[in-house]
Amino acid sequence: MGHLASLLTLFLGIGTPGSPELLAPPDQAVMTGTEVAQAVTFTWRPTTGVASYRLRIATAPDFKQPIIDRTTSNTSEVVRGMKAGRYFWKVTVTDGGGTDVATSTTGRVILQ
Repeated sequence: MGHLASLLTLFLGIGTPGSPELLAPPDQAVMTGTEVAQAVTFTWRPTTGVASYRLRIATAPDFKQPIIDRTTSNTSEVVRGMKAGRYFWKVTVTDGGGTDVATSTTGRVILQ
């Protein structure tokens, strides 16, 4: 039965966390003035079986040079000091063994 359970886990993803769903800011959001002046809060839906989340924010969609790369156990992060511009963000979930197991879609936000 151990072999069958392993196959089910591999093919059906049973026992592994799902991809986090980005909640805020909404995709393609344009934030201005006072919304941005103090801080921007990035929020995603909780995922079961997660040890931690990794939030990455970049100015390019390839994320080669993220301006933010944080690990947290929370489902939101407040980011201060972001300048006007277009940003891309995504969240990766990590299991108890420290392995990245699923990544969200990429969200986009424009700060003015």
